[in-house]
Amino acid sequence: MSHVVELREAGKTWDEVYFTFLRERRRNLRNGREISRGRLQNMYTAEIEFREQEALEIARQLVEWADAGNSLTQIRYAALKKGLWSDADEITLEQIQEIIDHERQLQQMEQSHATQQ
Repeated sequence: MSHVVELREAGKTWDEVYFTFLRERRRNLRNGREISRGRLQNMYTAEIEFREQEALEIARQLVEWADAGNSLTQIRYAALKKGLWSDADEITLEQIQEIIDHERQLQQMEQSHATQQ
């Protein structure tokens, strides 16, 4: 599924993605037939939703570590050790802080919305 996302992120149209899959002889694993444009779009949507859910879980984990009193350096090390990133250089301490701040804002908004109902 990630190949579809890679192609779309590279700026390929749905037709270009479809013909790339045809050229690469990629097939539907269930029935061995070629993958339709509609199936490609469904695969793309599923992969994006999976990545969003994964990012949300990572953000919640970072907030949990921050709330436990860990420094940004400790959080970065723990994330690397847990495999959230393959290389510590991929994310800066500032980016980690931004993720934590953003997730806390979302949590506050959810709590505020829940109390209003």
